[in-house]
Amino acid sequence: MKPQTVLVIPDTHVTYEGSPEGGIDPKAESVLFQAIDIIKPNRCVHLGDVGEWQSVSHWQWKRRKRPPFEYLAPTIAAETLAVNTWLDKLDRALGKVKCDNTTIIEGNHEVWCDNFAEEEARPEYAAKRLMRVKERGYEWHDHGTFAKIGKLHATHGGHFTGLHHAYKTVLGLSASCIYGHFHNLEFAHVMHLGGAYGAWCAGCLCKLDKKFLNHRPTNWSHSLSIVHVEPDGRFHVEVVDIFRGVAYIYGKRVEAK
Repeated sequence: MKPQTVLVIPDTHVTYEGSPEGGIDPKAESVLFQAIDIIKPNRCVHLGDVGEWQSVSHWQWKRRKRPPFEYLAPTIAAETLAVNTWLDKLDRALGKVKCDNTTIIEGNHEVWCDNFAEEEARPEYAAKRLMRVKERGYEWHDHGTFAKIGKLHATHGGHFTGLHHAYKTVLGLSASCIYGHFHNLEFAHVMHLGGAYGAWCAGCLCKLDKKFLNHRPTNWSHSLSIVHVEPDGRFHVEVVDIFRGVAYIYGKRVEAK
């Protein structure tokens, strides 16, 4: 087995134009797709919250009664189309570099779809069905579970929260882990009798200005990660910081178009 190069994509929160929440940042997205051409990964792992899924979110109805399904259906269809259009774009970009191995880890926003499908007794509105995971040939991991990248565990995140969540994660898991969910960049390292472990919070690619946060500044950061995996499972995590639409990948300056 040869060493493998894995592209790790954090939260993207893709949605339709005009959505009151969410959306992938255009400059961060541009860097991502240029990065695919440079990195030429053997595998792609998305850490979850592929879509914003505001259309099925229970939060929008916290002060009012949720309307009937017929009222919601057009907005859900618009968001589903936007997410699948973006996944089509991702598939094409990966296909150009001969990467046909994609893993999706379910995020908490995808869980909103699952909850909606259950409440409405419409299984076709589960996240896996909406994103056509089976048809695309993706490997799928349910929310809260872990995919493996060599000896590195990958999950959406949220098992351990609060300040210094990376330290809590690596301490609590006693294993190395890369995760999203919090949208910021954070790293922690511990030494156990069983070996050395690290935890990486991988940032995000979504818009940093959020209405639900009253547009306050956040500690969120745009980034993507490259994981180089040795034949024996050892790995090296390379975090690519994207600042104002500029990143450096393998020493090459990449600027959003």
